[in-house]
Amino acid sequence: MKKVSYIFIVILFTVNMGCDNDENPNATPDGGPSIEFTFKSDNYTFFADHEKFQEASARRANDTYCSVKSDIKKVQREGNLLGVSLMKPKGCEVSYEVIWNGLILESFPVQITLFLKTIGNCGDTEEKEVDEVVLDLEEIFKDVEMVNPDEAVFMVKDACSLLDIQCDGDCDITVSDN
Repeated sequence: MKKVSYIFIVILFTVNMGCDNDENPNATPDGGPSIEFTFKSDNYTFFADHEKFQEASARRANDTYCSVKSDIKKVQREGNLLGVSLMKPKGCEVSYEVIWNGLILESFPVQITLFLKTIGNCGDTEEKEVDEVVLDLEEIFKDVEMVNPDEAVFMVKDACSLLDIQCDGDCDITVSDN
């Protein structure tokens, strides 16, 4: 009988350890990750910000969310450089926000979703020109232990439209005008 009681106590203790009710110290109140940082480059700012990502997702393709109309035309990756070519209003000075929620989808390979948003004050011009944003993934994620950009698939989402482009490995994806 003592042996059965001992086994029962060990099982109960093991189950209790597995059912920790404490909140995840690395999570936000809504369960999102608490990874937050900002990386600034020449023409873009990279935000690891769960709330900013949630806003981009909720307001995506809304005319009041985007001050500049741009269209992603190509996503290309070579090694740790992820390039996005866009059509923007000609002569307009813009910058870009790249927004990550801090989540890594633990599939094989892992997946990371990024929103790209164009910022500026351009007025109404019909003429367009090509601009490019080049993300140095190794530099951006150098202080984030759980991200190995070499092994990740990147989903680039246009914050101002419903366009999603999945870049798996070294990709070269052109978006058609149709």
